[in-house]
Amino acid sequence: DKAYDSYMVLAEKYSLPCLFHTDKTYDVQYPSGVSERCRYSRPELVYELAKRHKNVPVILAHMGGNDGANAKAAVDILVDSIENDTAKLYADISWVNPDTSDKSDIIEAIRRLKNTSKGDRTDRLLFGTDAPIGRFGGAGENGLLPKEAYSKVVADIKDSIRKSFPAQEANELMDKIFYKNAAELFFQKRF
Repeated sequence: DKAYDSYMVLAEKYSLPCLFHTDKTYDVQYPSGVSERCRYSRPELVYELAKRHKNVPVILAHMGGNDGANAKAAVDILVDSIENDTAKLYADISWVNPDTSDKSDIIEAIRRLKNTSKGDRTDRLLFGTDAPIGRFGGAGENGLLPKEAYSKVVADIKDSIRKSFPAQEANELMDKIFYKNAAELFFQKRF
């Protein structure tokens, strides 16, 4: 919405990145009918805002909606922004493939970002704190308390990266995704 334009102007003035909840979540079929979910947080809408404020780094939280077609749509947008230099988009992967140890959408995003026409752009992936990993605290979910669930998500992502890339490359990717990219974006870059 254009209501966010002044927010983006302020972010540019103070050299701050902006994070937006994203969730394409293709319409879900329920017995009572189709539910249109997350209508206003679709990555393509955030991308339109980011294009109007090309100098402001914009983070797509949840990489567009957790998994499958949703994650692919967000990665398509992320790659398009890089290839066409239309926006400074980043993606947070902390709640991607949340209900499985298989992190195939994250691995696919890494592969695509390693091979853009602009070179390796895995600097655009971040691991955020996206609380509450482990589904809303309290007694936990699937027998895991939030702290355990969070640790499991981190371990599963690292394990998937280790299985998918040679050792040195995997270590470099984990360093970038889990801290170097964020340190650069939040504490060192001045746009």
